[in-house]
Amino acid sequence: MIKEGNEETGEKEHVFSGFLRLLGFGPRKLGAVVLNAVIFIAQLISTSLNKPSPPYLIHERKINENNMFEWISNKSGISDLLTYAKSENLVDGIIKHIRENSLDEDSGCLQLLFCKSSPFVEGMQKALNNVHTQKGVKAFFEFLPNRTEIVRNGQWCEKKFPYCTVHF
Repeated sequence: MIKEGNEETGEKEHVFSGFLRLLGFGPRKLGAVVLNAVIFIAQLISTSLNKPSPPYLIHERKINENNMFEWISNKSGISDLLTYAKSENLVDGIIKHIRENSLDEDSGCLQLLFCKSSPFVEGMQKALNNVHTQKGVKAFFEFLPNRTEIVRNGQWCEKKFPYCTVHF
């Protein structure tokens, strides 16, 4: 259960299940969302597998096994990915991508799921940008949103994405 404030870590042991209950995802609704996610991921995988790798990419993927850290840090794609991950409109971009690349109109629940998870994404972005002040296990929970933020965001998302038609 997620509680407001800076309580001990032990009181937040069921963060994920509490998060899903706060978002209003019962077993049926969650099943439909998972099914939408699996279909979407399968579409992405099939699209990427059907494209052959260009020869210049095959050469770029060769790793210098002696110094993997340098290879990773020197890749422009990694810095671009981090920049995109820190972007304020990351969730909106993902929702737009889902809307544009979905084969059917049944991706409403997936869009709602990403919208409702935005407080957690923002917390992860804060973790990327900030120095951790907590030590040990408490550092894991340092940037988690509180219950009020989750509920407020969930209500806003329900109004923005009313076309998730799965009811429990």
